[in-house]
Amino acid sequence: MEKNPKCPEPEPKKGRLPSFFESCFALAVTLGILLYFNVYFDAAQVGLFMCGIVLSGFAAYLGWDWNSIEEMLLSGLKIGLGALLINVYIGFLIAALSAAGTIAYIVSLGFDILSPGYFLVVTCLTCTFMALGTGSAWTTAGTVGIALFGVGTSMGIPGPMIIGAILSGTYLGDKMSIISESCVLVSALSEVSIIKHLYSMLYVVVPTVVIALVTYAIMGYGYKDLVVDTAALQQMGDALNSRFTLNPICLLPLALLIFLIIRKTSPDITLVAGVISACILAIAMQDVSFKSMLSALMSGFKPETGLPHVDKMLSKGGLNSMSSTIQIMMLGLPVGGVLKGTGMLDQIVYNFANYLRTTAQAITAATMTVLLGGAVTADTYASYILTTTAYKPVFDKLKLERYVLSRVCDMGVVCNCLFPWTAGGMFYSQLFGISPLVYAPYYVWGIAMPLVIIFCGVTGWGIFYTTGRKGWGKNKYIPPKDNGEAA
Repeated sequence: MEKNPKCPEPEPKKGRLPSFFESCFALAVTLGILLYFNVYFDAAQVGLFMCGIVLSGFAAYLGWDWNSIEEMLLSGLKIGLGALLINVYIGFLIAALSAAGTIAYIVSLGFDILSPGYFLVVTCLTCTFMALGTGSAWTTAGTVGIALFGVGTSMGIPGPMIIGAILSGTYLGDKMSIISESCVLVSALSEVSIIKHLYSMLYVVVPTVVIALVTYAIMGYGYKDLVVDTAALQQMGDALNSRFTLNPICLLPLALLIFLIIRKTSPDITLVAGVISACILAIAMQDVSFKSMLSALMSGFKPETGLPHVDKMLSKGGLNSMSSTIQIMMLGLPVGGVLKGTGMLDQIVYNFANYLRTTAQAITAATMTVLLGGAVTADTYASYILTTTAYKPVFDKLKLERYVLSRVCDMGVVCNCLFPWTAGGMFYSQLFGISPLVYAPYYVWGIAMPLVIIFCGVTGWGIFYTTGRKGWGKNKYIPPKDNGEAA
């Protein structure tokens, strides 16, 4: 039906900008609801749903009509549509790699070359190099990470400790990869080249890597005398060999993934190619029927090796396994849309940024902003956009190079996987079956990173200024001040 030109649709009613106090109150209520539903009920999805209702009501209080509020909710969801598809592909990929024998082959190799004493260090380094090549923390954790988790738990090393080493490696590699989407995005938002961004990151990455590896070496030392049940490992190896045909051909889908990513192929095409190649290998070499393969893509591959714990280790992936993560994103992204659309987050950040007078204050505030922004909005990209937009004038005023800001933003979200209501927290808890609150203490690299970033801001180490001087050494540059403001 054609619209009557004499009866134009009413203009959407826009609300007023919230005050600083109102914004802080709304943010505090949002965090309180998230914590309450997660700590007491382990119901992140319900918590996010309640946050959406409360914030929509707050938007109505500010004067926004329902059509505008609905647009905010949908705008937040639109931002994450690409990530939602990636989650679907990763669920398919994990199931396909399990059916193809790729994960089983890596596990069998691990039995032969790894020992408990240095297992955590090797796990961290292995995941680092894998993530450097793929530019994806989630893909690395869902492939090599699962295999290493199975090897380590079979040796008797605690699962949360292994997850901590896996996360440290995957995020380290992802954040230092030139093909990482997050690195590319934050560099563009900060208006710096990716090369300068990665160079700047070295000043915080090297110290945190040393801290993480030394810590994992000490942890592993406590297990060096662990008596590994070689008979049990042999039994597991025999079970894997009885179900799968294990040889280097099993690694072909993984090699294809790395090759396509290095060629800078679209993530969607890359993951789909990995899924298809793994499915073909499973059907051709692992005696998996076409019908069973389709079932595996939906509900995860269910091997029958004769050993329940081996079956459980390899029963990963499938679209259904990603449902909780997808639910978190579908409910969390609209919450971020309302926070952004009403100007609540902007009001807090921009008002707060006006009081920053020193390099230490600016870097500490930016670090806390990107962490809090990612936790509240359940979306790292929204946190990147908010932080870079708010702090670019502050860093420019202090004559700080923009690649210092890009470093703070990119490394400041590495703790996002520790919040149960975020997509990262839900993904890893579903992948390994352990809550983020349990594995959090062992995520050494991620916990150390924000502290090292703030340390650099306070001491001047790794800080670069637009004057060409550095923030450390005999002739370090100190921004001039005039009436309390940097020149």
